[in-house]
Amino acid sequence: MPVNPAATLRITEIFHSLQGEASTVGRPTVFIRLTGCPLRCQYCDTAYAFEGGSMSKLEEILAEVERLDCQLITVTGGEPLAQPNCIPLLQLLCDEGYQVSLETSGAMSVEKVDPRVSIVLDLKTPGSHEVDRNDLSNVSLISRKDQVKFVICNNQDYVWAKAKLLEWNLSERAGEVLFSPSFEEQNPAELAGYVCCALSFDYGQRSSSELVAAARIAAAMQVSDQRVVKLGLDAIGGSALTDKALDVPEQESEGIPVTYVPARNTVFLAYGLALAEAIDAATIFIGVNSLDYSGYPDCRPEYIEAFQAMMDLGTKKAVEGSPI
Repeated sequence: MPVNPAATLRITEIFHSLQGEASTVGRPTVFIRLTGCPLRCQYCDTAYAFEGGSMSKLEEILAEVERLDCQLITVTGGEPLAQPNCIPLLQLLCDEGYQVSLETSGAMSVEKVDPRVSIVLDLKTPGSHEVDRNDLSNVSLISRKDQVKFVICNNQDYVWAKAKLLEWNLSERAGEVLFSPSFEEQNPAELAGYVCCALSFDYGQRSSSELVAAARIAAAMQVSDQRVVKLGLDAIGGSALTDKALDVPEQESEGIPVTYVPARNTVFLAYGLALAEAIDAATIFIGVNSLDYSGYPDCRPEYIEAFQAMMDLGTKKAVEGSPI
């Protein structure tokens, strides 16, 4: 559809900064903040964009974007879709070859948004005081290039958001689902505890220090789901960490050290993968030190890459399009 470059929008600001959230976090981005919003979320941090601003033609907006010289563009608000000419602006930016994202409240339809745009759909939780404004028809319109965000104000919001994630199958529909703690309302560490499952292993190691440290870290991060799996690697032997007949060396040695536990990280990752599939987790983190790879073969970057390739081939989630 042809775009009229003389069409206008009310703009609060256009500026160059680092993206603070979503899939492009940390990357230089030009933000185009449109004026106006029909919602009044109680935690809103951009109330200055509710009114005011100045009228600009689309061609003027494009000229300012070109001047700032950045490939990533985020159109935000307020609620950008409250102005109908946001739709042609998005098309024009895509036509010019920019990588464009749209931050929208979820209260207005995204049906007419250019399919090249990555939508960040901010579904409102009960704690926002605007949950009834969600346009639920948007859920069926998002795809794997898009992201869904829930701003979490308290545990009740988390429970609600998790239920909706499952009800609407958001982990399959969207590329990413983000749980963002409301500033000064939801402690980020506490939220991490809600969404993180910590997995430790009692594998027959001679020292319990690893398990004690894991429990201490989980407690400090307020992890609500910490699991300890008991394995019998000491029955296999072959390592000074599990076999009392072998001395733990006090100095470094050449080659693979006697403290190497046969296939330990492979076993750990296999258990972690099984748990991730069972609880529908999106990501596995393992605490291996890449600086050890010269001595421990299962700490090497290429080992981790190979395990990732195996996960992509051998899991239900990966085969169905949502690899861990």
